[in-house]
Amino acid sequence: IAVMGDTSSGKSSLLSMISMVELPSNDKLTTRCPIRLQMRKSDVTSATVKVIWKDLPEGSYVDFVPKEVTEANWDDLTSFISEAQTHIVTKQ
Repeated sequence: IAVMGDTSSGKSSLLSMISMVELPSNDKLTTRCPIRLQMRKSDVTSATVKVIWKDLPEGSYVDFVPKEVTEANWDDLTSFISEAQTHIVTKQ
């Protein structure tokens, strides 16, 4: 699914509803950072937040350590996504 649209048209809200992941709602970051959600059916609730640069091979995380999320720290997922977005904006 590719979601595109005008500012404040509900793109992040749509992705949040589909994925059941609360995305950060900071106007300065949300609209400036692409996000890729890969969802798989599983009995275990987990996620990994990482930054992947298009010009570097996957696994080259450039100063951003991937964040692992489990059911125990699921409430941290939104802040981890926000940290990744901030990293992207400050490294450009």
